[in-house]
Amino acid sequence: MILFTSNLEGIVPILVIIIAAVSVLTLGLLIGVFILQNIVSGYFSSKKFAVKSKHKVEPLTGEEKFELMVFNNNVNEARILSFGFLYRSNSVDFFDTFIEKEKLPKDTKVIITSREFIKLEIEAKHLQAIIAKHNDGKVRVDPVFAYVTDIAGNIIKYPAREVRKIVYRHFKAIDDERRAVQKAEKKEATRIKRETAKAAREKAWSDFTDKLARKPKAEIKPEPKPEQSAQKQEEKQSE
Repeated sequence: MILFTSNLEGIVPILVIIIAAVSVLTLGLLIGVFILQNIVSGYFSSKKFAVKSKHKVEPLTGEEKFELMVFNNNVNEARILSFGFLYRSNSVDFFDTFIEKEKLPKDTKVIITSREFIKLEIEAKHLQAIIAKHNDGKVRVDPVFAYVTDIAGNIIKYPAREVRKIVYRHFKAIDDERRAVQKAEKKEATRIKRETAKAAREKAWSDFTDKLARKPKAEIKPEPKPEQSAQKQEEKQSE
């Protein structure tokens, strides 16, 4: 009995260590599976949709537009909750715009069938105005993304490089025009300043010459001739 108790006391710590090790390994395995599941889910979710955007110009009116297309690459149909553009973590959602343009009920569930896509044309000036509000007056445009949100809430985004390029070109043109106006205003102000200074100098000179012209001149008496002075001396002596 004493021998059994002593053996049990030596086994208990070993059992505790084994149980703790198994618990840690199990927890690590569960965490690994969870992370792997999220990675795989995100990978296939990102491959489910493709979002493309491009710049268009209407040939008759010259109006600039952005075309946004959402492709369903999945073998099954897929429902989307929103789509549009992302700029500086701000979403510009055109889902309601799409519903309105397609003349669908407001509570419509937009479902894209397998290997098909939906398309929406947006006025370029509309998106440019929205980005300008978040750009704090800067010409530089940060990366712009086209995105779509699926039914699970996953956001799939793709770089909208062409859109970014066009928006930057628009901002640059406005900034160049502003600089040109400022340069012209500065040049005109300098011209007016010079003409004002010149007019002031001319007026000062004119006043000075007029003042000299009005000042009476001193009479200069002619010096007596030697013959006249000698005659006057003789007259005085005779007297």
